[in-house]
Amino acid sequence: MPDDPLRKLTAEQQAALDADLTAFFIQLPPVDQNFFSSQFSAKDLPAALTRKRELAQRNTKRRERAARVKAEVDAKAAEAAAESADDDLLSAAAAVLGIGAGAAAGAAISGNTAFFRGVEPADLVEPLRAEFNSSQTVAAAGGPPDALNVTVFLLGQFDRVAAMTINLVAKDDGTDVKVNDLSARGVLAVVTSGGAKLLNVASKGLRLLSGRLTPGQVVDVAGQTLASSADLAEAVSTLQLKERAWKVIRQTAEAIEAAYKDRLKQERAARALLEAAWNRFNNCPTCGVAFGAEDANCRVCGSARPEKPLTADPRNAAG
Repeated sequence: MPDDPLRKLTAEQQAALDADLTAFFIQLPPVDQNFFSSQFSAKDLPAALTRKRELAQRNTKRRERAARVKAEVDAKAAEAAAESADDDLLSAAAAVLGIGAGAAAGAAISGNTAFFRGVEPADLVEPLRAEFNSSQTVAAAGGPPDALNVTVFLLGQFDRVAAMTINLVAKDDGTDVKVNDLSARGVLAVVTSGGAKLLNVASKGLRLLSGRLTPGQVVDVAGQTLASSADLAEAVSTLQLKERAWKVIRQTAEAIEAAYKDRLKQERAARALLEAAWNRFNNCPTCGVAFGAEDANCRVCGSARPEKPLTADPRNAAG
């Protein structure tokens, strides 16, 4: 029969513990049972075990938070993998809308995406305008602050044609960026995914919404407009629109992201120092035993208690 852990405690020590602390003592490893039973009197033992239990509960919460973060990262990775099925959905939508498979697959849509931490959608609008407002192209932005669309138009003799759209969507602590060439397949993607807002932005150039058109007529007119501008894909390639867009986006976003990460690093370092100071105040830096509320010296080794930090323990605020 295994030894009864409570036999390590005196009758006075056992009487000082309530049912919860008694159960906690029994669950401790033998080395901890020996330490607490030999080092603390009946008067001090409840406070020491209570502090030990608080530290154990805090460590459990940290492990649970780490597990939640890992689960979120895994879920995002699965979501990204699922996006690779978009091309099959576009092919099906083309058949439903009556647009020939050849037209839908003619000039491939380039769905490049990226995510930049610390960046807001509005941070990228002005740099894109500065890049594309010229005699050949012009950039226009629209949409709510957390989901902006920047459309780049090719300027013709009498009209302008939407050639590329850049979607800037706020997500978590940063911005998702997606750059699309508006080939025939690209327009199809926009229309079938409910992109009326984008067609609104492009309406002055494509004249899609100049009259009272039904959704089906919008698709037909879009196809006719692009058919009459057969060199759109070639023009996009010649002007290197996508390459220029990504260059501007990366230069701007990566600088903002680097500053953001540096600030987070400094904040984490400051927090670590503050937590360490609180650890020394709460637990003897020499032997690790918890200080009592009014203790000026360690009850075990006699070391002086460090000064109380002026700033509150951030772990208490985080719950």
